Parts: sequence; structure tokens; C-alpha cells
Amino acid sequence: RLKENSAHLVIVTLDVFEDGIHYDEETECFRRILADVNRQLAEMADRVTRVIYGIPVTIKACRGED
Repeated sequence: RLKENSAHLVIVTLDVFEDGIHYDEETECFRRILADVNRQLAEMADRVTRVIYGIPVTIKACRGED
């Protein structure tokens, strides 16, 4: 619904698997759910950019963009 009602929509989320730490069962469940949400958002998105130490890396671009 957000995308349908917005001219431009930006969603900022976390990559929760970068720290290499194993957490308790409840936290691991949260991390798996967040990863699934991120994956679904990326599939619906026109553009996906990952920022690594302040450097934007294009993961998925709009048609005609490189």
C-alpha cells in the first residue's frame, strides 16, 4: 500500500547477519523474519542500494540504469 500511495518511497533497513554472532532462539527468529521481509521488499523494489561503510553499492537498478 505504501508504494501505491507514494511517488517516491525509500525504506532503510538493517543487514542483521553481518556481525557473525549467534543469538538466543528468539533473536534468531527475529533475524530470519527481518531477512525474509528484506528479501520481499527487494523483489518489489525498483532499485536496491546497499551502503557499505558509507559507499553505495547498487544491487538492483531501474531499467535503463547502470
